[in-house]
Amino acid sequence: MYELRRDSAEYLARVDEFIKYADSYRVKTKDDDILCPCRDCNNFIRFRDLEEIRAHLIRRGFKKRYTCWFMHGEKIGEWWYQ
Repeated sequence: MYELRRDSAEYLARVDEFIKYADSYRVKTKDDDILCPCRDCNNFIRFRDLEEIRAHLIRRGFKKRYTCWFMHGEKIGEWWYQ
């Protein structure tokens, strides 16, 4: 994931996959917002606007070593996002 260019089709597809996954978890848990896992927000800042998170991930990239979406519903050990 981290070796991909952020303007590549594969990276953009993975960002979209993350957004869909995080949004489904948000609906399931009835949360109003989602933690942003970009390098600057570092999974500490929440947003309601999914497009804002998407833009952060495209401009800034995912935080380092973010391979498990455990803050967004993935169970530890589900290492399918690499």
